[in-house]
Amino acid sequence: MSDTVVESQMAILRSRPELERREADQLSALAVLSRDAVHVHGPDVDPAPSTRTYFQRDWNRVMHSEAFRKLEYKTQVFPFGEGLDVTRTRLTHTLEVSQIAQAICVALGLNDDLVRAIALAHDLGHPPFGHSGEDVLRELAGFNHNAHGLRIVTELERRYPFPGLNLPTVVLAGMGKHDAAFRILGECAYFRDQGPTLESQVASLADVIAYRSHDIEDALNSGILTKDDFREAGLDLWDELEAHVADLPEEIRTAQITRTLIDLFISDALTEMQQRLSHTGTSTAAEVRAAREPLVRFSDEFERKQSRLGEFLSETFYKHYKIMRMTDKGQRVIRALIGAYQDNPRLLPPDVQVHYEEAEDRNAVLADVIAGMTDRYAVMEYTRLFDPEVRV
Repeated sequence: MSDTVVESQMAILRSRPELERREADQLSALAVLSRDAVHVHGPDVDPAPSTRTYFQRDWNRVMHSEAFRKLEYKTQVFPFGEGLDVTRTRLTHTLEVSQIAQAICVALGLNDDLVRAIALAHDLGHPPFGHSGEDVLRELAGFNHNAHGLRIVTELERRYPFPGLNLPTVVLAGMGKHDAAFRILGECAYFRDQGPTLESQVASLADVIAYRSHDIEDALNSGILTKDDFREAGLDLWDELEAHVADLPEEIRTAQITRTLIDLFISDALTEMQQRLSHTGTSTAAEVRAAREPLVRFSDEFERKQSRLGEFLSETFYKHYKIMRMTDKGQRVIRALIGAYQDNPRLLPPDVQVHYEEAEDRNAVLADVIAGMTDRYAVMEYTRLFDPEVRV
């Protein structure tokens, strides 16, 4: 190979410093730059990437983690195996949050690699059977899925010569401040008393957009709710959605309702954010952190409409007797597993037995064990322990 060809190939490759320069030139002053990232572990144990930015490597690592793969078999609304083949799981929900968050960030000139890392990691700490499973573990050991997600990426995940994934503190802060950003600033482990970045706020808003929009589709596709149920509820937002799709073929209207609702969510949020930034005079990432109210949110009118829609879903979908039967079953499985392990710790794997016997808070150990299970594994473990016809 000639020297000219080699030099040409080298010119094609973009090094991390070159990617960082492009990032700094192209992104808004409101964005967080990957060159400013501070990671938990230094270059002595985790060398810098050569042809990726730090944030690109970070979201790559989240996607390759065991905890991320387990999301495929964890509850979003329907426990694994209870819904249709196309029903959302915690994994597909996470991917949809990432896509929506990325789209918003691209439109705003924010760091879409950072928001992708936060979005892909935001639900890693969920136990089996979703929020109903978390309720049981909260009673047992004060469990919180956000806090557990942080433990996964800083301690529990083991793929590298160091504990966790060595994510930067700005990603960890985004995970820790998810959903309750301005209520818990003084309690956060990272960037305490500072507001969340715009990328973090976008990830939280994208979570709402994803589950609100896609839960409607799952409710309709499953047959638990019908379009008449939405019509009879007198929801302004539903009437607006149906008006948008009235001329479309019936077979695609449900999917187009989802698409249209996501568009309405994003459009309103972008408009409201522009107005808030202009009103507050916020123009830098540092000023975003100094803010004490959200800069990424829906307008008051749209928030009223979407909250009303959420209340309707809560009463008619999430609390539907079929969903309640599914979630109650999941809680019974978790309570039975906890009781069995407490009665006889030798049912636990040998390495967990040692940890359990040495721990000051044994219930916290059991919470970690259960939280690391998928819906599918928890049910399998239940049958192994309690069904005499199932082989151990």
